[in-house]
Amino acid sequence: MHIKIQSIDTAKNGISITFHCAVGIGKGFFYGNLPDAGETRVVEIKIPDRLILGKNIRVDNGFVSSAIRLIGESVEIKANVLDVWDRGSASLKIGDDVIMIEYEGNHLGKGEKVIVQPERIELYDANV
Repeated sequence: MHIKIQSIDTAKNGISITFHCAVGIGKGFFYGNLPDAGETRVVEIKIPDRLILGKNIRVDNGFVSSAIRLIGESVEIKANVLDVWDRGSASLKIGDDVIMIEYEGNHLGKGEKVIVQPERIELYDANV
């Protein structure tokens, strides 16, 4: 995913960045060569925690397009389910990008739209 770094915050638990991308504004912990504010990077998004259907991931076919939103300090991702595997993992399409998730609960359906509210997002520098 192509992102533009808006701000950088060095905290005890890592380097947190706020960013803009084609589908909205988000925040996550950055891993790789430290960027500067205003710099553009290509990153891979990872949601490290297993999601729980009905808690921090839910089906909502009411939205039109995928998005990333920053709500206070939390990130909300609206995405389309691209593919699903039996073991509780799925790929989600966000704009032109794809992320992998692991989840617990009922089986997600290919083509469904979901809203994800992860506790943590990790951004891995693909420019390295």
